[in-house]
Amino acid sequence: MLLFNWIHLFAQSDTSRATILKKDSVRILSGVLVNGIVTSKMLRQQPVNVSIVDARPFYNSNITGVDLLRQTSGIKVKQDGGYGSRTAFLINGSTGKQVKFFIDGLPQDNLGETQGLNILPIEQTERIEVYKGILPVELGADALGAAINIVTRKEKQDYVDVSYAISSFNTHRINLLSKKYLSNHFYTSVQGSLNYATNNYAVTAEVPDQYGNPEVKDVKRFHDVYKNYSLKIETGFTNTKWADQLSLTVIKAGLYDQLQNNLVMTQPYGMAFYKEDLFSSIVKYQKANLFKNFNLTAFASYNRINGLFTDTSKNIYNWNGEVVGRKFSGGEISSSANELNIYTDVVNAKLIATYKINEAYKIIFSNTIQRYYRTGKDTVAQKFYGGIDYFGTPSSLLKNIAGIGIEGLLLNKKLRFTSAVKHLYAHIKGYQIDWATLFPSSQNINDVTYNLALAFKISKQVLLKTSYEHAARLPDAEEAFGDLMLVKPNPKLVPEKSDNINLNLLYNTAKVDFELTGFFRKVSNVIYLRPTQFITTYQNLLKANVAGAEAAIRYYAATYLTVNANITYQDLRNQSNIDNSGLNSQRYKNARIPNTPYLFMNGGIMFTKNDVLHQHNSFQAWWNTSYTHEYFLYWEIDGARELKNRIPTQFLQYAGITYGLTKKGLAFTFEVNNITNQTTFDNFRVQLPGRVYSFKVRLYQFKNL
Repeated sequence: MLLFNWIHLFAQSDTSRATILKKDSVRILSGVLVNGIVTSKMLRQQPVNVSIVDARPFYNSNITGVDLLRQTSGIKVKQDGGYGSRTAFLINGSTGKQVKFFIDGLPQDNLGETQGLNILPIEQTERIEVYKGILPVELGADALGAAINIVTRKEKQDYVDVSYAISSFNTHRINLLSKKYLSNHFYTSVQGSLNYATNNYAVTAEVPDQYGNPEVKDVKRFHDVYKNYSLKIETGFTNTKWADQLSLTVIKAGLYDQLQNNLVMTQPYGMAFYKEDLFSSIVKYQKANLFKNFNLTAFASYNRINGLFTDTSKNIYNWNGEVVGRKFSGGEISSSANELNIYTDVVNAKLIATYKINEAYKIIFSNTIQRYYRTGKDTVAQKFYGGIDYFGTPSSLLKNIAGIGIEGLLLNKKLRFTSAVKHLYAHIKGYQIDWATLFPSSQNINDVTYNLALAFKISKQVLLKTSYEHAARLPDAEEAFGDLMLVKPNPKLVPEKSDNINLNLLYNTAKVDFELTGFFRKVSNVIYLRPTQFITTYQNLLKANVAGAEAAIRYYAATYLTVNANITYQDLRNQSNIDNSGLNSQRYKNARIPNTPYLFMNGGIMFTKNDVLHQHNSFQAWWNTSYTHEYFLYWEIDGARELKNRIPTQFLQYAGITYGLTKKGLAFTFEVNNITNQTTFDNFRVQLPGRVYSFKVRLYQFKNL
């Protein structure tokens, strides 16, 4: 893992240093298809609060998109374990599933685990757009204040890009990209990746001694292998009279993931695993000026996800990987044991239309619809439940998000504004299993959200932004239907709602970039995953207040040297009565939401120099730090403070060097992460890897058309 904060040198600098996208690239900017040069500075002038993270400077490094975002101001990433494990984002107080993910504007909700940002090779990404607060109406999302849009590579040139990386804990990553233009307007491309990790890093755990008494020991994880592959083939037309882009993309991907422990790492498993396969097809059409002043973008995708959860062993393991007992029935995780096949079909469709009224105003309409349908089959659990196949009962979710917005300029173009109204609809049909009894459940949800954002240019160097939003988020499939493994279903969940206020000040000169943000959110019906030792479920935590601030500064000491730092404070406080052992109690009123970091900061320095030893070479060296203040796993007010489970304060350091032979298209990178080998924790106190060494070699060749 590698952490870069130097991303803002390219992502948020002035025009002289801003990343300029390829002239042939096409992106959606404020509802208008823009052909030509687009700088990150132009994006920052928009009323919405957005950070543009350019991935291209990091193609030589051995990182994922998650690693690239870890030190970005206002973002905290929590991870379940080693390479390939699930991640959760916290962005300006928005947590977990409140943060929505997109790839090229297409929602990634409910598409499984094979296309996650935690395993996506950075070479396949052009940039990452991070929205904090109001989202553009074009995204068509029901987020509660944050979203991440991954924009894939779109160079109009032939190229081949191959890399291999090896890291500690037997981690191997292979990546291949190739694009070929068969004519000026027709292309085909291939993207493939293979990932493997044993994840046999050391952890501290309790192992019974010869007398059965728990003894704290350093042991290695013994059942945590992760495998993943992905193949993406795309073909299409660009810059024709009838389409700026018309493309067909087919994706085939899969993973194998051994399950090592329960959510709070108190019980190891030695046989349980999960497999998943994805088939996806995506059609995209895009045309500017389809009619006069009218632009159109449309997506459609079909996705089939097949999962297999196997938990049939009756063995009881200790943290030495030894079998210390046998159960009479069930599996390692569930009371029934499982050989569970999960079949999921997801259909997405999206339409974006923009009409330019005049030079100052434009109207944007978007509509996103998703149909989710899941069923399963488990002959092992069926025997346990007396011949009843509970998992064969279908679960379905239909979501439609329609929005209309207006954008414009006022006060001699010094004031930009955007405003939108969205209608959210969902039909949720599922079931719950309590004491071997199945209870069907269905509900319809209708909601309306609205927002307003302003950006006032005080001077050439100073930009002030503010926004208000009444937002809502529909329950997603995993929250409503569970994952059929560690998370039980709860189809009666209601939407989260939030009133959000954001204030953002940007200051930019030739030497300094400074940004200060404050935010306040009043959230109700918070959907919260309550940590338990065994199987857990999502529940609505009635109310919460979220307040916070972040500050980031980047100093360009020289053309080859950049120093940066940022700090974030976010305070999430419960505002409702919490049921405690059957008693409705006010003792949790104003208590900090547990298992959520609230104070963290980052800093780093980057040295970049070309032609160091001879011409046509490049050299980079970096050092970064990350600090997270301690926070409690459970409610802070419960029990004696000194005896409480807590995620301890963590101070991590990362460093690396890259040497490239630019003329030959060859680069070598060596990295060390967690240099001091600190013991680190994240989600539910699951221990993360210690010191990690990695080496990467990359070969790339480009041919201009």
